[in-house]
Amino acid sequence: IRVIRRGDTIAGGLVILPKGQWFGGRAVSMAGIALVAVAPEHRAGGVGSTLMGQMLAELHANGTAISALWPATQVLYRRVGYENAGSLYDVSLPTATINLRDRELELRPTTDADAPTIEAAYSAWAAGTNGSVARSPVNWARIRMLDDRPTTGYVVTRAGRIEGYTYVIPEAVAAHRHDLRAHDVVALTSAAARRLLTFFADHRSIHKQVVWCGGTTDPLLML
Repeated sequence: IRVIRRGDTIAGGLVILPKGQWFGGRAVSMAGIALVAVAPEHRAGGVGSTLMGQMLAELHANGTAISALWPATQVLYRRVGYENAGSLYDVSLPTATINLRDRELELRPTTDADAPTIEAAYSAWAAGTNGSVARSPVNWARIRMLDDRPTTGYVVTRAGRIEGYTYVIPEAVAAHRHDLRAHDVVALTSAAARRLLTFFADHRSIHKQVVWCGGTTDPLLML
């Protein structure tokens, strides 16, 4: 946590989350910046720019390669050198249209003992992407809790070895209607991907759509 003061008053602050980001099969050091705030009575006086500038100088001095954040406003961050990068998509797939019934692999609820293997599976998947976050404990806590609601985890296994997983939670979209939000979904093999899609299709009687964060070349959509 970093704060900036005027006299004895805290005028603003931010949080630095040390983590990484995958590029070219390597997790590059990355600082996630969160909770940037300036008190209303101290805004428009350069406090935010000074705070961000000193934070970036600190990251540079300690060898952190890149920094990323979700901007509530673009003016401040562009002023100190940030620019728009990457993309984020919500994929919505009607469950009734998933024409797969592949149960070759076992699917079961997660247990606490699965956590290290699930995290290793994510890292193996993320290493094949560009831009995925090398997750910190804070990120994993947010995967397992969405807006203070616990998600439900499932793993896909072959002979006891995890080949994929997902964390899901119902998401209200209208009166008496809930989509199934796959808050995290990873498949290391095509068989695991087919099993996860089959699992989503099995919700068709109560959830019209399954929704997850993906990209334009999401392998799940190719199946």
